[in-house]
Amino acid sequence: SMTAGLLRKGTKTRTADQISAELDFVGGTLSVGSSFDYTVGTAEFVKKDIAKGLELLSDVLLNPTFPQDEVTKLQRQRVDAVKAAKDEAGSVIGTYYSAFLFGTHPYARPAGGDEKTLAAITRADVEKFYQTNYTPSNMILAVVGDFATAEMEKMLTDRFGTWPAKAAPAVNL
Repeated sequence: SMTAGLLRKGTKTRTADQISAELDFVGGTLSVGSSFDYTVGTAEFVKKDIAKGLELLSDVLLNPTFPQDEVTKLQRQRVDAVKAAKDEAGSVIGTYYSAFLFGTHPYARPAGGDEKTLAAITRADVEKFYQTNYTPSNMILAVVGDFATAEMEKMLTDRFGTWPAKAAPAVNL
């Protein structure tokens, strides 16, 4: 959850503010979130800005720097959110139910962490998790929109390199 939350917070070539400004300029969106089983990233761009969109997406996915100040800020925000949730029973009942239902299984713990686990995460932990799990062999890239398949495949290969397996033929909508 922390790793996903930090992907847009800076890359080797852009700060978080630059990423946001470039997205705003083209009217695009790019977000990343996580759950127990997966991380999902979504990006939307109009056709004329697809090259810029893929540039931003690939930069965020392939070149994150996880700046320490952003790690600290997100960590504090998440701990504060966990504390605030305890003020409302409806916000935490699912967490307690999962703990009861799943016992010692990882699903028993909140996907976003708790006060103790969040406080223990370091920048090195985030970076190691990224390097271990955010690899092409662990990703599925789905592209939908108004494009020529061969042209899109070339743009994706230029941005992301060669993937381990050939994707199923794309369907243009």
